[in-house]
Amino acid sequence: MIAIPSYRGPTDWHNDDGVPIVPIVPSVARWEKNGKHYSRKQFPLRLAYAISIHKSQGMTLSKVILELGTSDFCRGLSFVAISRVRALNDIACLTRINGERLKNLGGLDKIAEDLHRRQMLPFQDVVNSVLLGYSFND
Repeated sequence: MIAIPSYRGPTDWHNDDGVPIVPIVPSVARWEKNGKHYSRKQFPLRLAYAISIHKSQGMTLSKVILELGTSDFCRGLSFVAISRVRALNDIACLTRINGERLKNLGGLDKIAEDLHRRQMLPFQDVVNSVLLGYSFND
């Protein structure tokens, strides 16, 4: 039982000051590895969310814990995951990522390739909205 002053949900208990008291049920995990038995008891005191890397596109997150697996199953997936935060110090990785994988995220070769690809597209830059045939609310 924990007193949580900011709690606004249902509860049947309050302390002497009227602060809500909430039952916190621990979660116990048990497993065996190399013939040894292990267990871990956790108390869920912080709300956390998990989302896929694809759903995180366009977001800026304050802190992330990444599980990237052994390789990207589509190009650029690791880059999208890593680029969701403002600083590398805000990333924790559950599994080790080798330097070779980070080199494959891009760099000058990737920029040059992307620039060449864009130059090959049949688009033209137009600075005048009248030439486009559209009127903007200027």
